[in-house]
Amino acid sequence: MSISIIVSVSALAISLLSFGFAVYSWREANRPMVVARITTESGGNAGIALNLLVENTGNRPAQDVELIATEADVRGASMQSVVPVDAERCFFSKIRIPVLANGHRITNAFWHLGQADSWRAGAEIPVTLRYRDLHGRRFSNKHRLVLADDAGFAQTLWNEGHRDNG
Repeated sequence: MSISIIVSVSALAISLLSFGFAVYSWREANRPMVVARITTESGGNAGIALNLLVENTGNRPAQDVELIATEADVRGASMQSVVPVDAERCFFSKIRIPVLANGHRITNAFWHLGQADSWRAGAEIPVTLRYRDLHGRRFSNKHRLVLADDAGFAQTLWNEGHRDNG
């Protein structure tokens, strides 16, 4: 074989590999990316009310978003080893979010912290999020929901009068 044929075949192979990688990269970058986290609704001396926030940080809509957790993990995060009604509805009632547009978020009440019948502060619930894009491709992400006030990542912060707004 002549050197020109070898160079041509090599160039073709490299071009096809580059094209395949470009298509793969484009598909990964242009998809829904759904995440879940715990946020604080309100707090005071009676406890901290929590929300479960689900958001699509990708650039395509997500369909049929479902959150999956094991009952043992949810019970383990509760101070009284029960499954709260809010968690029951979010994880075990077969409810799905039909469409979550890109850049949008949705919340649901998610019980509370700071009382004898609440979540254990700092407990974690492993969850799996399953969803599809508009073309039917399926995705699955694993997260840990940390049951804590989200105002300070290490649970300490200055009060409003000492906050630096500059």
